Amino acid sequence: MGRKTRKNLSTDQLEKVRLALLDHLSRLLPNNSERREFVEKMSSPIPITLRINPLSAQADRLRQVCNFNGSGVPWSQDVFLLDGNKDRIGPTFEHLLGGFYIQAKAATLAVSVLDPRPGEQVLDLAAAPGGKSTQIAGTMENKGVLLANEPNSRRMSSLIGNLERCGVYNCVVTQTSGARLARYFHNHFDRVLLDAPCSGDGILRKNQHVLSYWSTADAVYKSQQQIGLARAAFHMLRPGGTMVYSTCSLSTEENEDVLLALSNTYQSCIEIIPVDQSVVGPPLPASVAANYPDSFRGAARVWPHHHDTEGAFVARIRKTEPTKWKAVDIANENCTKHIPTNTSSTTEPLDYLRRIEKHWNVEVLLPDDITVTASPKNLDVRPQRWKNYAKLAFYIRCGLKIASIHKGHPYLTHQAAVLWGANIGMRRLPICWSDVQALFAGEKITPENVANLRGEVLLTYGPWPITTGLVHSTGHVSGFLPKSLRMSGICRLCDWENCAKNYQSP
Repeated sequence: MGRKTRKNLSTDQLEKVRLALLDHLSRLLPNNSERREFVEKMSSPIPITLRINPLSAQADRLRQVCNFNGSGVPWSQDVFLLDGNKDRIGPTFEHLLGGFYIQAKAATLAVSVLDPRPGEQVLDLAAAPGGKSTQIAGTMENKGVLLANEPNSRRMSSLIGNLERCGVYNCVVTQTSGARLARYFHNHFDRVLLDAPCSGDGILRKNQHVLSYWSTADAVYKSQQQIGLARAAFHMLRPGGTMVYSTCSLSTEENEDVLLALSNTYQSCIEIIPVDQSVVGPPLPASVAANYPDSFRGAARVWPHHHDTEGAFVARIRKTEPTKWKAVDIANENCTKHIPTNTSSTTEPLDYLRRIEKHWNVEVLLPDDITVTASPKNLDVRPQRWKNYAKLAFYIRCGLKIASIHKGHPYLTHQAAVLWGANIGMRRLPICWSDVQALFAGEKITPENVANLRGEVLLTYGPWPITTGLVHSTGHVSGFLPKSLRMSGICRLCDWENCAKNYQSP
């Protein structure tokens, strides 16, 4: 988000910065009418938008609910603008269980333009907090390899938390700079997303703190970092591959000027591929566009007054020839990371998986390029090529933990229960909405229909698997929700006990 040197400004000073920022951006619009509409929209509250997670077993049901309670966007069937009466979607259980991600629709355009495919190798170079990474993984159907890199250690927990919440297991997480990463991956990835750190001038509707550090000088300063990241990202793209450069800024300093520097560096190797202008617009005024190559007109701005969202910029780039970068031989790298292996001498990973399937009467179907690994305490699913990445000193983790192993028994994790619970055929324990609320508050519950159930169960609400739990001899049930999901006063988008019958099953 830029070089955030906070300034303690008075109310009058902040207003002067706001007017200067809006004037700076409105010059990129073609006429006074557009400018007035833009300024007015930037002063209004931003609506609630969510993106349905296609990895969720409840995705089809959620689409029907959102179609009824909101409206879609032209570039994605999974993004919905909700009606004004839906003002608390963060603490909904559907969100906490990974059914959707709260994300401005402008921010979802970049991945739609990137168009990642199942089985590909994809890089998200500046991935936190994970909105675009989870969107990429969903589009890839958890197949192939997604490398999610985040240079900022303080943002790593949000990235990992969102990947886990959304059931992503084809992802490798690293933490390093773009320039360093480019020394290891040469003309490698099928698709690369660089959602660059920026001044954030396009998100003023959502974040007024932008005013405490914004200036045209800051935008120019930030563009220098963006140019370096763009060069690294483009080098890691394979010839014939697709790269998307995006920001949440509307200024030319952080967008066209960065593309111009990238084009000057790689010249004949780079081609700008037009984004469908019918879903965005309007284009830059002719006097501004004349400063850039004609091909740059294929890039897209999402203007808040056209789509009632934040501002954003998206450019699609194709690589025509290989590029060069200083190389590092991974085999000779002084790796500081321990590569976990299957150290269990008595049970193979697939044997543990078969035990899970038998115990829960469920068939776990994994993509061909996903493997199961075991350690004495954990069972994980990961991309088959994960060890190639684990050799890197800046490797953090990959895949998804699906079971904890205790005394030879694999106990299903919460994430795995949510991911595959819809297909579990036994040990199911339906609970009512008040029990769901108590469960998320960290309390024990006493469902009426415990009957003769004992031991491990899958707690469900309507069609939703909530988590695993343990039925005690007293009839009380302890749920195994992660502490990060526990909160009081959760709400819901839909009364699934009574309304699920109104929605067709997936």
